[in-house]
Amino acid sequence: MNDNPFAVLRRNLRRSGLRQINAAIAQLEAQLQNPELSVADQIFLAGRLRELRAARWVVNRLLTSQEPPTTEPSTTAASSTQDDSNPSTTPGQTTSLPSETVADSSTFSGELLTQTTASSIRTIQAVLFDGMATRLSASLLNLTDTPLEIDILREDKKRELLLIILKQLEAVLDELRFSQVTPEQLNEKYPIVIHDLWQAATTDFLGRYYSLAVGNQSVLLVDRLLQDAEIVQTAILSRIPAVQEFLSHLLFQSPLTIDGVPYAIGTVEAMARLEMLLQNLTIQVANAVMQPLLNHFGDVITIKQNFYDKRLLSSREIERFRNNLSWKYRIEHLVGEPTAIFESRFYLFVFSSLGITKTSIYAARNQELADLSGVRLAVTLTLEMRDAIAPRLRTAIAFVGSGVVYVLTEVIGRGIGLIGRGVIKGIGNVLRDNERGSSSERFR
Repeated sequence: MNDNPFAVLRRNLRRSGLRQINAAIAQLEAQLQNPELSVADQIFLAGRLRELRAARWVVNRLLTSQEPPTTEPSTTAASSTQDDSNPSTTPGQTTSLPSETVADSSTFSGELLTQTTASSIRTIQAVLFDGMATRLSASLLNLTDTPLEIDILREDKKRELLLIILKQLEAVLDELRFSQVTPEQLNEKYPIVIHDLWQAATTDFLGRYYSLAVGNQSVLLVDRLLQDAEIVQTAILSRIPAVQEFLSHLLFQSPLTIDGVPYAIGTVEAMARLEMLLQNLTIQVANAVMQPLLNHFGDVITIKQNFYDKRLLSSREIERFRNNLSWKYRIEHLVGEPTAIFESRFYLFVFSSLGITKTSIYAARNQELADLSGVRLAVTLTLEMRDAIAPRLRTAIAFVGSGVVYVLTEVIGRGIGLIGRGVIKGIGNVLRDNERGSSSERFR
């Protein structure tokens, strides 16, 4: 069969481009295996790797030949399939297709569609994570009225921790894809996934074998901090909103519901919501990394010198900082969270050009509202009572106020005015009488 010259040219360009991109990807993957790379270098190389994978997907989409796959020899089909394979394919995994599968046009089309979809999701993920890494280069100052555990860190340490969490989260997503986790399994396991993310970030940030001299003994820092897993899970990790929806959207293309409307992956609305969820997740996991460190080793000199902001080095400032955090959790548990549940909202920490700010999103929380009890339930009842009474009370006060103003201005005010005019008129009459008396005496 004589191929169209343009099809041959397109196929040759595609294969040549894929060879060059695959060679560059292999080189970057080899560089990323170097354990001596700094965190910044790892993030930079990982970003280039995502860009190359996205470029490979574009080349596959734009330069894929339209000829039926049955016209090519089986060896060429196997090679082409290997080029089009998902970037997450592990070494040793078979990528060539059997001859009977290649001959089946419908099966081949389904496989190509699956690969294209997977590549599209990875491209969306790459855009999302690259945008997040770019935002972390700006100011990380906390602009909210809520104290955060990461506020005690120096700017460079805070940025390093957030980048580590971003890198570990990407690794978790890749591991979930490789493990072929189903949506039902994710519903059950996502708390374990977040716990593993926290554990990996803690280990990477502080060092697996970093030890501290406490008294007369040496303590492995990470091992001691990981013993607080249950406390951290209850206080922070389990309260991070929409984690399951975030993971399911990126792994299974589940629609993301925003204000009651489902949005497909890749839409502007879904990408904007994903960005907010990713930022809040990263900040909250960073707080979870710092919480046990502050609780157990917050005033250790080595920790203060290596991690803390210079304005918070004194023991007094550290204790004040920890007390503020403690009060935050008490108030949040008793007042803040019940109020958010009653208002059907979640509050998220996000990044702006000036620092960390706070925003809110709508979410149905009827079951959580039904489960409230004690003081937390009393808070919602108080809010409901205030909402019921306040408008009527304001109306009554406004009516009474209007009546008082009317009485003061129209009744009392006019009366005072009349009295005042009478007094002034009397004084005028007296003055005129005095003037007349003086005049008559001069003429005598």
